[in-house]
Amino acid sequence: YLAMTHIKVYRQQPEPEFVYLSDARIPKHTKRGMVRHDLQQLLTADELDTASASDEASAVEIISEDLLTSANDRSQRSKAETYFKYRGEEILKNSGLSYTIIRVAGFNELMSGEASTIDLSSAVGDDIAPVSRDEAAQVCVGALMDPNALNKSVYMGKRQKGSVSDENIGAKFATLPKD
Repeated sequence: YLAMTHIKVYRQQPEPEFVYLSDARIPKHTKRGMVRHDLQQLLTADELDTASASDEASAVEIISEDLLTSANDRSQRSKAETYFKYRGEEILKNSGLSYTIIRVAGFNELMSGEASTIDLSSAVGDDIAPVSRDEAAQVCVGALMDPNALNKSVYMGKRQKGSVSDENIGAKFATLPKD
């Protein structure tokens, strides 16, 4: 005789259940003291007032505002907005859902035929630039259908050449490490 009160079933999801479009100013890793919930801000190494000199030197920098402002001067985002996007990422990662986080610098008005080649990387690089809404939508849909995009955070940039329609987004996700 075997008595059971309940049975739990765990489903393994091969593709992401959730794709989160986030901000490229969020660093890949945060150090202790960078996230200030009381101020609702992510602090840079220069702004860390409680850290020692050695902690400041090893702290991860938030992506330069000048770089992003030149990339997308239409949108002036506040530090609170970046903080809440970081919190959204943190909540999603801790939720138990399978996810993909795509970090973009901003959007431009170019059509996909006029756009550059999409570049996905696990760390922010020099190619940080606004992308077209069409390109961002293509990467989001590609992530939803691709097991290689499972539990990854990527920075979306672009390079000059090619068109979006010729690209294999799945192959780009396959080369990136999981979180």
